[in-house]
Amino acid sequence: MIESYVNIEKLQGNLIVVGKPLSGKTTTIKHIIPRLLVEYSSVLVVDVFEEYVEMSKNINGMKVYGIEDIIQKNNKSILIKDKMLTVLSQSDIIIIDNAGWIEQEYPSVLENILTYSQNKDTKILAVFQEEPSREIGKFFSQDLKVNWREKRVTNEFMETKEEMIGNILALYDQGRIKHIHNCIVESCNINPYEVKNFLEKELKDRTEYEILIFQDICEKACKYQELQQWLLRNKTAPIKVYG
Repeated sequence: MIESYVNIEKLQGNLIVVGKPLSGKTTTIKHIIPRLLVEYSSVLVVDVFEEYVEMSKNINGMKVYGIEDIIQKNNKSILIKDKMLTVLSQSDIIIIDNAGWIEQEYPSVLENILTYSQNKDTKILAVFQEEPSREIGKFFSQDLKVNWREKRVTNEFMETKEEMIGNILALYDQGRIKHIHNCIVESCNINPYEVKNFLEKELKDRTEYEILIFQDICEKACKYQELQQWLLRNKTAPIKVYG
């Protein structure tokens, strides 16, 4: 388990996240989103391969659009839909996952999004497998190299696991997260037992979190006896375990 996450306080401008396939780019972005939503009210994700849809169901202020939701084909031209220009202008942060693919398939669309967002003073986080072209790279002031298979992320962006969970709890306090366990596991890539241990140590009086989390953990069919014993110790009714 990787112990450090991205510290978005180091974000000064538009950010490129660069990494080879399976290096942890999408995982890194999922770590960033809860922190962004503590600081900003709206995050829009351009989600080419539908990797953020489930996460967005749990978090208010996070909007996800596929590439087909954004573009329209006009004769030989490919344009951004007018209604999407409005949505883009209302977003504090725009995350473009698989931006390298969009650059190859719809180069004018990616550049138009970046230009439009720059004029609206919106921050952009874009994900590439390789360094982007000079025309695209000029829009970005920072880059983050990712290789999670070697458990390495650029040091200046490190954030601890506890800080990451703390950001999620802050969003829950604001009423912006529906299922806190799903959000922690999805965005932090944390084993359910690590969540349990963290709560036992740090959140003994936060029973509303514990109940929500352990309902979801039980439904995911973790070790039945250990969970039931923990729930009974904390005077929480046993919950049906599936699987």
